[in-house]
Amino acid sequence: MKTDLADFERIPGVGRKMAEKLVLLGYHRVADLKKADPEEMYLRYSTLVGAPVDRCVLYVWRIAVDYAHHPERAGRKQWWDYKD
Repeated sequence: MKTDLADFERIPGVGRKMAEKLVLLGYHRVADLKKADPEEMYLRYSTLVGAPVDRCVLYVWRIAVDYAHHPERAGRKQWWDYKD
């Protein structure tokens, strides 16, 4: 399956590096995120890198999954809307 990093980069808060992290987790396009669980993604990513990662990554995963379900809300929410 072909991965489209630019597709991920449409998500607010997702640049090239975060898009590459999504690919590392096994996602290839925004539509794949509709079935994703941000908390599971965060734990799995921490395991892949071998250490806990900054909670901001979890907030970006929450934004990404929300965007996959509701792209019309893009730009109307900020990262702090996704904090614990």
